[in-house]
Parts: sequence; structure tokens; C-alpha cells
Amino acid sequence: CSSDLVEEDFFQDILEADAEPPIITEQPVDIEDGVIGEYGYFTVKAQNVEKYRWEVSKDKGETWEDSDGTGKKTENLRKLVTRNKSRFIYRCRLTGEDGSTIYTDEVVMKIPAVIEVQPEDYVADDLREYAAFDIYSSNAKSLRWQVSKDGGETWHNCVAGTGVGKRTFEIKVTTKTVDYLYRCRGRGWNSPDVYSDVVKIAAAFFAVDGIFYKPLAEDEAVVTGYAREDEELVIPMNVENEGQTYTVSGIGAKAFYGKKTLASVEIPSTVVQIGDYAFRYCPALKRLY
Repeated sequence: CSSDLVEEDFFQDILEADAEPPIITEQPVDIEDGVIGEYGYFTVKAQNVEKYRWEVSKDKGETWEDSDGTGKKTENLRKLVTRNKSRFIYRCRLTGEDGSTIYTDEVVMKIPAVIEVQPEDYVADDLREYAAFDIYSSNAKSLRWQVSKDGGETWHNCVAGTGVGKRTFEIKVTTKTVDYLYRCRGRGWNSPDVYSDVVKIAAAFFAVDGIFYKPLAEDEAVVTGYAREDEELVIPMNVENEGQTYTVSGIGAKAFYGKKTLASVEIPSTVVQIGDYAFRYCPALKRLY
């Protein structure tokens, strides 16, 4: 009996001596373009492996546990792409023929935000109305509207307006906002931010010497606003824009609303209509002629 045991130990020593440690020849990589509801794969290539076991960490690598999923004990782990799983980290534990253990690189699911519907320029007919921009992204973690006040050189998160973190963003049309550019940032899951098309408020009116006009026809326009804080104002009988001459035929509703410094306004004889509240809250106004 003792000779049999010696012979068995002898052959076991030979087997262990011939066993090689595991060698990873190809590390798993992140799932870069994960789509929610579809499957993604983590794959490792290695030599001299006795066992594969995929692991998952749900606390940013502090602790690890065995992962579920198809192929959890093979080279290839298949996982359903979900928002929740994008928070997890995965790796594979490889046990070699010699009994030693090594681990692969850590990998994650990345779900980039995809913008399915881009915003479009808003055509504003008048000052003081609200411009609305819409966007649609089915898998964005968050949305954030941004504004550029220098022609796109720099961008900042919008503060003014409503819906700055939602699909629909609204901003009041003013003499300033018509000069700004807007875009929406979509934040994915473990992936770089994406940005929408750049849009603007396209004014259906024009400004000359601080007075805003809206064309009514080929040769008529009405006053819709005033950007200055002068005490005296003379509204011209005719105004020119891009080679077209317009007769000033009216003053729109609330055109001079809240102009506190305005003391006198000369109105041309061509004006045949003045809208409601055109001079409301103009406490210094003493003369209209």
C-alpha cells in the first residue's frame, strides 16, 4: 500500500510541475455603445485556464461578488444593457492549471445619450413672446440647455428661462436673447456628453436706431419695441432694412411698455393704429405728438 501512495504522489508532482499559470492574451473591453434593452458582451482571451468566473462590483470596486448572466463561467459574459447595470464594474477571475488565480482589467457598460430629435431655430414674430426649443433623447441620463453669448466661443448652462433641464426649453424673446445661441447637452451613462445642434431665435423683425419693427407687407411695418433709455424719441415716417423701405404704419401692443425714462414721443402721420398698452408704465411720459 505504501508503494502505491508513493507512486501516486510521484505522478501528482509530475502533473503539477508541468502545469502552467494562466496568461491573459486579450483583455476584456468596455461596452462602448450599449443600447438599453439589448445585450452586450465582455470577452477575455487566455491560455492555461482551468476555470473562468465573472465577477461584479456594485460599490465602485470596494467589494466583489460572482456575476450572473449567460457565460458567467466562460470566456464570454453576456449582459442585458440597463441603466442600473451601467453603474456596475465587471472583471473575470481566471484560475490556472497550476491553481493560481489572476484577474482581468475592470470593465463597464457605457450607454451614450442619443439625440433622436434635434431642436430647430425659433422664429419670433415679436419681442416679449417666448421662444421654445424641443429635443428628444430616449436614453439620456440628464439634459441641460446651454447658451453662448459670444457666437459659440464659450458655453454656459442656462439660468434664465424655464425647462433648462427638460426636453422643452423656453426663453423670453428680448433684444439680448435674439443675439444668443442655444444647444442642449445630453449626458449618457458612463459615456461622454453629446450635444444637440446649435439653434437661435430667428427674429421676424429688425432694429434700426434702437427701434424694433415688424414688417406687415412689402412696404409697411409697425413698431414693436424700443431698446434704448432716451428721454425723447422721434419715430420716423419711413425706415429701411436690407434695401427695402417700409412706411411706419402702426405701433404694436406694449411697444414701449415700462420705458421709465421716456418723456416725449413724436409719432409720424403715417401711423394709423396704436396697440393696447403701447405706452403703459411710462411714468415720465408727458408728451405724445
